[in-house]
Amino acid sequence: MKSYLPMSDTAIHIAVCFHDPGGKYARHAGATLASVFANTTRSVCAHILHDGTLTQANRLNLQQIGNDFGQSMHFCPVSLTDYNRDKHPVREAAMGAVYRLLLPELLSVEKVIYLDCDVIVNLDIAELWDIPMTDHPVAAVPDQAIAYWPRELRLTVQSCRIDINHYFNSGIMIMNLEQIRRQYHLLDEWFRFVQQYPHAFFVDQDILNKLFQAECRWLDAKYNQFAGYHHCPFESLTGTQAIWHFTYKKPWKQYTSSVDLLYWRNLALTPWGKNALEDVFKILIQSREAEITEIRRSTSWRLTEPLRWIATKFRGQ
Repeated sequence: MKSYLPMSDTAIHIAVCFHDPGGKYARHAGATLASVFANTTRSVCAHILHDGTLTQANRLNLQQIGNDFGQSMHFCPVSLTDYNRDKHPVREAAMGAVYRLLLPELLSVEKVIYLDCDVIVNLDIAELWDIPMTDHPVAAVPDQAIAYWPRELRLTVQSCRIDINHYFNSGIMIMNLEQIRRQYHLLDEWFRFVQQYPHAFFVDQDILNKLFQAECRWLDAKYNQFAGYHHCPFESLTGTQAIWHFTYKKPWKQYTSSVDLLYWRNLALTPWGKNALEDVFKILIQSREAEITEIRRSTSWRLTEPLRWIATKFRGQ
């Protein structure tokens, strides 16, 4: 694989990676990118690592987001066929996450902010970008879910000689690419890891922790705030400076909390947004059938949150 040099070396560099065999995952990357662009005045260069599952229509939609916000989009096709996947099989669900291990090899920049595609950025990404990375290969937030892990999972991670007391979530990271590529070839390290620990659960996240947790720069929890546990009014969330991570419950599958509406609001900024109202009502009807039924029976039609927000914000679209 060839590395390439982005157009601007003064831009904030971010990266998203995905494998999209169903053609419906790119829109989530679009919502993530729109949330970054909508909350900063700085120049951003978005690197999109993808494989042959990215359709032309989805590529054009992603490019349109960059055009709408005046930001740079660089599409970087990747494949693991060069790395003998037959010998080291990659689970379909983990494919996109493994692609981020190629970032030091593919990007000729000093550092990059990596974002999972189930992330909504509700702060200026420049705040994260400007954190110094001297002598730190990565910067990340301690994984908030560890306290809820079952005993079996804790033992599985520990059996890979990983310290769960210093375990970070890799869904949002600053990666010091210059330092990493001087020391490691991440995909080779990953292959060795899965051979040695075939029972590893998180796999790509585990290898990043095994390599870097001792030298990780720890970030404030607001830079990787797990969604799904916050039920405060939506209006108060819009002003909350945080990066929200939909780790376990996805807003496009079910309604969990008012934070989900940040995803829908940012999806509405993308070319997929024209379907956002229809999609969100489907989710709400499936997830909150009893409440929807009660509202439908009401003659006053006084919508409760989040329906009230949807009715006002999407009206006329």
